[in-house]
Amino acid sequence: MKKLFSLLLAVCFILSLTACNTPDTPEDTSQSTSASETTDTSTESGKTNEEKGYTFTAKVSEVHEKTILVKTDDEKMLTSSDQFYVSLPETVSAEDFAVGDTVEIELATIYRIEETYPARLPDVVNIRHVVRKTTALEIDVIVTAINEDSYTVMGMTEGYEREFLIMKEDREWEIGNEFHIVSSFRGSYTDTHPTAIENITFMVRNNPDPILFKARIAFSSGHGFYVKGFDDENGRETFTGYIYFPDEIDLTDYEDGDYVEIGYDGWAMETYPLQANALSIRHLTEEEIEEILIDMKTYTLTLQYMGHDEYELIGIASAAYSMDPKLLENIPEMNFKDYFTVVYDGTKCSFFAYTTHLPFVEEIYRSDSRGNRID
Repeated sequence: MKKLFSLLLAVCFILSLTACNTPDTPEDTSQSTSASETTDTSTESGKTNEEKGYTFTAKVSEVHEKTILVKTDDEKMLTSSDQFYVSLPETVSAEDFAVGDTVEIELATIYRIEETYPARLPDVVNIRHVVRKTTALEIDVIVTAINEDSYTVMGMTEGYEREFLIMKEDREWEIGNEFHIVSSFRGSYTDTHPTAIENITFMVRNNPDPILFKARIAFSSGHGFYVKGFDDENGRETFTGYIYFPDEIDLTDYEDGDYVEIGYDGWAMETYPLQANALSIRHLTEEEIEEILIDMKTYTLTLQYMGHDEYELIGIASAAYSMDPKLLENIPEMNFKDYFTVVYDGTKCSFFAYTTHLPFVEEIYRSDSRGNRID
């Protein structure tokens, strides 16, 4: 009996072991499939992120020939760096950018940043301006160098001594000349190279000695005159524009057409026409006037008569011209669009709203369309 009972226990034990080792095939297959699907989804998502572009804003710190250095506070870009060298696309020129500009940079991908410092962005699709930086400037400067086509000047701004470049144009300066300048320039100050000053709205020369020049009064303007300056002894143009006088200088003896010598302080507002403050005035002597007239050239201009009133005579060619209506006394009975020719000294005042004024006309005569005199 005991043997039979032992045998039954042994059989039950063997059966239980067999049941525990039997695999649960459906459950394992489900887990395997799930793992496979997870792996495939992860791989597919990674490709999508790598191919996706990114756009962020930044501020320009430096401008080079084919790259710009920018600084950004974009959270995603800060994981790599706060500064980046941006390789410019071929369709974008470095000349379009200035220090201080805010730009929007479009990347083909964010996953190929060169991890240097500053970092580099090779995959730039496009760069667009958000804000073009312009800096206002009012400064006293001194000329420190004369270059081929510009002057280097030094001035103090924001507590720092900085270098600036001013194009020569028709200016003839010397080292040591001092000026007060009101201007603006593209970008911000930079200590790596001189800042180019391009848009000068006001500039005067700081010069304690009066500058003298000979001129002819075109017409009165307040307590001053519009004058046409004559070239100096070296053939250089002096001053043509508005010249204003202090109240203590009496101008009652001066009339339109007078030849004069004017002294001014060297400060000239660079408007069109120029404006300046005078210190002195005197009439030229007859000998001085003769010297001017010897070298003076005359010019002719053929116009069509468009009408006149008590203030001006209007003639038209490629543009409209005005002059003293008293000149018509020499050629009465002018009809609309009749031709006449003007002899004048070349002086043109082009600041009126619709005409160019000829203040110094020596003669007008009736003519044909080619300027041939008709008696």
